[in-house]
Amino acid sequence: MQGYEETGRTSRELSLSQQGGLTIIMTTAKVAYEWDGFKGDMTEMDRFEITTVAGRAVIQKLTSTFDYR
Repeated sequence: MQGYEETGRTSRELSLSQQGGLTIIMTTAKVAYEWDGFKGDMTEMDRFEITTVAGRAVIQKLTSTFDYR
């Protein structure tokens, strides 16, 4: 992404929930950026779906979203 630069970032906010036998961890951060002279804010979200296999926690699925609206 030529011309893209992060100019600031908040600490990640974490939330934890249970859903259908999975542990769901959501993280959210706000990112300030400049891209070809345009300044804006983006929301970065990660959703981890955690399950247990042989007694150990494993990430079953990870979804990352970058929202520039």
